[in-house]
Amino acid sequence: LVASLVGYQAYESKVKAGDNLQIGLNAQSQTLNEVVVVGYGTRKKKELTSSISSVSGKEINSLPVSDAGQALQGKVSGVTITQGSGAPGGTGGTQIRIRGLSSVTGTNNPLIVLDGFPLPDQSADNILNSFNVNEIESIDVLKDASAASIYGVRGSNGVIMITTKRGKAGKTSFNIDVYRGIQKAWYLPELLDAREYAVINTEARVASNLPVIPKIADPEAIQQLYGSGTDWLKEVFRYAATQNVALSLNGGSDIAQYSISANYMKQDGIVYSTDFERFNLRFNGDIKISKKFKVGNSITLSKSIEHGKDTYSAFNSVLLLALTAPPTVKPYNADGTYAGGQGNEDGFSEPNPVYNLEVPKFTSTKYRITGTVFAEYEPFTGFKLRTNLGGDMVVQRLNGYNPATPSTGGRPITTTSVFEQAIINPSYVAELTAGYEHNYGDHNVSALIGYTAQDNSYYNLGAGRSGYSRLGFPVLDDNIFVATNTSQTFNFDSYGRSRLLSYIGRVNYSYKGKYLLNGTIRRDGSSNFGPNNRYAIFPSVSFAWRIIDEAFMQSSNLFSDLKLRTSYGFTGNQNVGGFSYLAKINTGIQYPFGNNSGTGGATSGAAPTSTANPDLKWEKNEQINIGIDASILKNKISISLDAYRRKSIDLIFYVVPPTVSGTYESIPLNTGTMENTGIDLSINTINISKKDIKWSTGLVVSAFKNQVTSLGLSGPINNGFARIQGGATRVSAGDPAFYFYGYKTEGIFQNYKEIQEHAVQVAGTDPSVSTAPGDIKFVDINKDGVINDLDRTNLGNSYPTFTYGLTNNFTYKNLQITLFIQGSQGNKVLNFTRWYTEGGVSNGNYSVDVLGRWTGEGTSNDMPRVILNDPNQNNRVSDRFVEDGSYLRIKNLRIAYTMPQKWATYTGLKKLQLYTGAQNLLTLTNYKGMDPEVGNGVDYGFYPQPRTFLVGVNIDL
Repeated sequence: LVASLVGYQAYESKVKAGDNLQIGLNAQSQTLNEVVVVGYGTRKKKELTSSISSVSGKEINSLPVSDAGQALQGKVSGVTITQGSGAPGGTGGTQIRIRGLSSVTGTNNPLIVLDGFPLPDQSADNILNSFNVNEIESIDVLKDASAASIYGVRGSNGVIMITTKRGKAGKTSFNIDVYRGIQKAWYLPELLDAREYAVINTEARVASNLPVIPKIADPEAIQQLYGSGTDWLKEVFRYAATQNVALSLNGGSDIAQYSISANYMKQDGIVYSTDFERFNLRFNGDIKISKKFKVGNSITLSKSIEHGKDTYSAFNSVLLLALTAPPTVKPYNADGTYAGGQGNEDGFSEPNPVYNLEVPKFTSTKYRITGTVFAEYEPFTGFKLRTNLGGDMVVQRLNGYNPATPSTGGRPITTTSVFEQAIINPSYVAELTAGYEHNYGDHNVSALIGYTAQDNSYYNLGAGRSGYSRLGFPVLDDNIFVATNTSQTFNFDSYGRSRLLSYIGRVNYSYKGKYLLNGTIRRDGSSNFGPNNRYAIFPSVSFAWRIIDEAFMQSSNLFSDLKLRTSYGFTGNQNVGGFSYLAKINTGIQYPFGNNSGTGGATSGAAPTSTANPDLKWEKNEQINIGIDASILKNKISISLDAYRRKSIDLIFYVVPPTVSGTYESIPLNTGTMENTGIDLSINTINISKKDIKWSTGLVVSAFKNQVTSLGLSGPINNGFARIQGGATRVSAGDPAFYFYGYKTEGIFQNYKEIQEHAVQVAGTDPSVSTAPGDIKFVDINKDGVINDLDRTNLGNSYPTFTYGLTNNFTYKNLQITLFIQGSQGNKVLNFTRWYTEGGVSNGNYSVDVLGRWTGEGTSNDMPRVILNDPNQNNRVSDRFVEDGSYLRIKNLRIAYTMPQKWATYTGLKKLQLYTGAQNLLTLTNYKGMDPEVGNGVDYGFYPQPRTFLVGVNIDL
């Protein structure tokens, strides 16, 4: 006898005539029957044996973001996402890390699979901002090795499976979603006004025995002349518009279904002259040729246009310029020309950030087409053959143009420069799989075998010219340039290719749906590696026990669902430069040879500069995962908890060869290990569920620890940034990768007695060239009486102790409110902007915090004296600049009202919803910079995320 009811667990029992039964059915969560996308197939959620998290399209579509990575932030446990830039369109990049780091020298980006097509990793490009989030049906994140090993050599950083919407049989539906909003910077640092700047700059120059700049020698006169002066941050930031229009058409019959969508997005940047514009078109179709044969396609086209990227990229940041430009310079002269640009006329340069925003032009235009076609044949029930062909083509044009523009007082015009670059990245994939599934009584068996091949290439061609332009056109023709002493001409061209050949296999077995076993194996061959290690095998196994289905659990009033999972397996990382295993030849070698050898001359030749390593192979990740899924109190509370350990082995380090080798360039070697351990937690609760009032909550928490356990043959690695001497981060055994490496401080020297009793920093008694009262006191770590490189130490790292996301959904009749809070705790940020605004290293402006500087004994024990040449190196990397980057943000607030059905029907609509929302409404943080979310942990003027307010309408026709 089988008794079943939708929403309840089926009851099954053997009966005989005369039995009198009283049957009670236990409630079953519908989420258990939801389909989850795994590699090369799908599974029901209740059948999963590995760690996979899912986010529905409904949840993603409610967020007004430019890419899917931003939509995942705070939504999936085990996934740490940092929006390292608030640049329009997400062009600054969204950093995604699944369960920590897997590599030290390679990329740590997850594999992105769009409708079955594995997109090639393009670390310098945010590939997710090519696609419209309104098109997404679901995102499934494969986190452990059992889930990701089906992608083998590319699965070490996890896999993000994006599924776009497909048509369904039935009536045609047409949806329109439009919103428009306004953006602004949520916080801007406070800088000195003109008078304060004159006081501090004069004091810093006097301390350095430098002449005072006549223009600002009298602070009172400066105040009368300039007032408070120019607030450059207000000059470069603005209120900016954002808008989005999404259209979709879905429908079909039992034979053919279709889904068509179009999207237009325009986001102006909160910094002048920056913006992003994108056009999208998508078509997905499915046709049943017969009962056994089905074909279909997924195709997405996009065009994006971006302006102004050079204004916020790395150390060319106009934002950094705006933080340091003197307030005694105005944006424009009385005649409308750009002010500033005085050179060394007054002893220092007078930059003009407005000029840098308005005059140099940068445009990036990118076209992308990504698509797959498939054919599926089922010769008999349970057995399917499927072939999948796909391609991804990216064509991008970059153009930079700095026109010749007059400046103040008849000085020479700015030299014209033009830069052009063309990039083509084609990728192709071919897959053939065979799958079989059958029930043998209590036993269910499914199997998959397959063959895949992928080819990735890139072409890069660029050129630049500079000089005086006769015509002022942004073209590369040499004939329009007049040569100058500073003229430059350069051309470059590059090409690369990598290929992947793979065999896959997977077997799933279940007994009575209670005991679930999964085994996966993949054999990968990659052209990136040497002939001795071109192929590798990546196996995994996982097991799940659905405890809730055991007889002893049937009387439980507490648990609605209970499942235990465990998995073990291997994944890989192939992200090393193509042909790195080969020896390098340098053609710039000079030899004494022939007739030149006796005259001291030299002849150009070639010689090997690095040795070959035919044994180079991929980095491997060994991962073990233990998890539990549980629902209690009639599914009112659902919990998923995972604990994992991920060990990276055969890490690739670039090791300098011994001198006797005759070469000097470092070579890649598989040497070293690293380990990540962590916990992923998800909790969902149904707090109120009544006819008119509903309230549900979702919480995700992720925590991991990283440690480099061995460097093998490599020594410690210092990673530097421009203008940071000696490196800012370090990789060494026994510590987390890329920790901040610098000095610890212990206050300010108040007098010379303290200096004499402390370890020597910079010897001498002249305060303009040596350590003096008012300088920072650094800790003598090794107690040798001298402060030097040996006293640098671990100052923390950019990895958070834990991250979290909290979502509350409230519904009262037709009113819906969604409140999403996201945060990070324990991460550090090296605030390099303070190197400029507090350090006195230039004649630029200062932070208002400098007003609390040391000016005499007892006046300050944290802000040093101001001195221009910084003899004590107060600005060396130290815990002075390493700040707590923890934050809590109201990431998204959305209020929507859906018109009652009778009103919508009266207007001829199926649905009419009006909504308003706010992003980054409130940020709580102690970080002093413009934004605590910094992608690589070093802030040198990152574009801050905007606070956004919007209104929109969603219509179903």
